[in-house]
Amino acid sequence: MTETEKLKALKAGAAITKLIYRKNGMKRQPCSVCNFPFADAHHEDYDKPLEVIWLCRKHHKDRHRELSGKPKTARSPICFEDAYYNLSYWDRFEIRDSIIKETKWSIQTFNNKRSGKTYFKKSEIPVIKEVFNRYNINPWNGERI
Repeated sequence: MTETEKLKALKAGAAITKLIYRKNGMKRQPCSVCNFPFADAHHEDYDKPLEVIWLCRKHHKDRHRELSGKPKTARSPICFEDAYYNLSYWDRFEIRDSIIKETKWSIQTFNNKRSGKTYFKKSEIPVIKEVFNRYNINPWNGERI
């Protein structure tokens, strides 16, 4: 993304925030892909700041990855983001809190490891498996066990 595009992105984001929170002209919508209730405004064209697609954090990241041409496998080979987003909203908090408590990670570390930005230590993998097994979910592909 060039400097000009970054500036346009900031302005577009600011315009949406102003409309949503100050003027209340546009209401936040659920994700248009998975219907998750908490979604971000995604701009296909930053020159049109009021034309948005509502996407949850996961699908928003995927869309930007798609647009940038980066392969989806740009993450660490081991991540549990897909499994995490297959959970209900409240189960995510329980899993996050369980993992943080048992691994002594900060929330920032949890988010980095969940998304594959940071690699796992070998001792952490059994903890992740155990926590997800409590919910009968495979932590690596998100499928029910």
